[in-house]
Amino acid sequence: MDAKALIFLRNDHTNKDGTQTVYLRLYIDNVKKDFSLKIKIKPKLWNDKEKRVQKKHKLSHQINLLIDKELQKAQSIIFEAQLNDRFLSFDDFERQFRGLASNELFIEFAKNYYKENANEHSKETLRSYNTDLNMLNRFKTGLTFKQVNNTRFLDEYKKHLLNIGNSQNTIYKKLKLIRTVLYKAKDKGLIKDNVFQNYSIKFYQTEVVYLTIDELKRIENLVNDTRVKIYQLKVLDAFLFSCYTGLRRQDIRNLKYKNIIFKDAIDRKTQKHKRAEYVSTLMQKTKNTTAEIVEVPLMDKAKKIIGTGLQEQNVFNLRANPAKVVKELMNIAGIDKNANYNSSRHTFAVLLLASGTDIFTLSKLMGHSDIKSTLKYAKVVDETKIDAIERREEFGFYNIR
Repeated sequence: MDAKALIFLRNDHTNKDGTQTVYLRLYIDNVKKDFSLKIKIKPKLWNDKEKRVQKKHKLSHQINLLIDKELQKAQSIIFEAQLNDRFLSFDDFERQFRGLASNELFIEFAKNYYKENANEHSKETLRSYNTDLNMLNRFKTGLTFKQVNNTRFLDEYKKHLLNIGNSQNTIYKKLKLIRTVLYKAKDKGLIKDNVFQNYSIKFYQTEVVYLTIDELKRIENLVNDTRVKIYQLKVLDAFLFSCYTGLRRQDIRNLKYKNIIFKDAIDRKTQKHKRAEYVSTLMQKTKNTTAEIVEVPLMDKAKKIIGTGLQEQNVFNLRANPAKVVKELMNIAGIDKNANYNSSRHTFAVLLLASGTDIFTLSKLMGHSDIKSTLKYAKVVDETKIDAIERREEFGFYNIR
C-alpha cells in the first residue's frame, strides 16, 4: 500500500469572514481524500511553500504546532498500517484520525465482522457468538470499544456472569470472544492497545464424564422403558447414536441419510471381505472446507437406530434442549453422574480406546486436528480397560480398530 499525507490551504472556497480552511490531504494508492483541520487562516497570512502560518499572525506558533501535530498523527496512522502490512481505507483512517474508533459501538462491529466472515465459521459457532454478544448487550447497552477495552469492565462482567450461574469455563469462552473481537479491531487500527495483552483468562480442564459399559447398557434399556416420554426418546436415540459413533451434537443435527455410505471392508472378527456401512461427515467444530471428512463404521446397534430414509432427509429431529433431556434420562436410568450430551462422545472415545483401539485411530475417528485433544481420554481408560476388552464384542466395538 502506497500512502502519504500533506497539508494545504483550500483556496477554492473562501469563508464569509474572508478566511480559508487548512486541510490534510490523504493519498492511498493515488486516490485522494481531504480532511478539514478546522483551522481558518486569511490567505495573506499563509506560507503556501512551507505550508505554515506566517509569523506575523499573533498565534502562528500555536497554530503551526497544531498543524504539525495533526500531520504527525496522520503519518503515524499510515506508518502503523504499513508496518503491520494492513490496508488502510479512508474510513479506517478517519476513525483513527478523528478519534472515533474508541467510541465506535463494540457489539455492532462484532456482529458486522462475523457477518462478513460467516464462511469461516460453522452455523452453530455463529449462533453461539450471537447469543454471547446479545448477553453482553443486555448487561450494558451501547458499549463502545473504550468501555469494553478496560480491565475494570471485564472484572465487572466476569462477576456478573458468575452471579447468574455461569461456570468458569463458560465465562472463559465469553471473555475469549471479547478478546478475539478486540484483536480484530486492533488489526483494523480501530484501537491501539488490547487490554487482553495484560489481562489473562484461564480455561480449567474439566473432568471427562463418560458412561461405563454397564451404565451404557442401562441407557440402552430405556428404549423400552414406559417412563420415557416421546420427546425424551428422540434425544435418547441421538445420544446413543453418538455413543456408537462419536458424533458431536451439531453433527447429529446436520446428519442426513446421504451421509450413510457403503464401503468395502474386512470384518475384524472373521477377517472376511464385506460391504460395511459408515457414517461420513465433516465434523462441525469449525467450518473448514479443507478438513478431511470423518468416516466411522456403524455397529449393528447404530444401524438399528437410524433405519432408512430419503437421501436429503435428516436422520434425527433434535429440537429439544438435549443437555436437559440427557439429565432426565440419567435420572430415569438411576445414573448419578453430571452427564450432558457431550458425555456420549466421551463414552465413544473411552470405551473404544479401552477396548484396544490405538490413540491415532481414535483421534482420526473423533475428527481431532491435534492428538493432544485425544490424549485426555488415555488418562481415564485404565479402570475401564479390562471390562471393555472382555465385552467389546457385546457392544460391537471390535469392528472399529
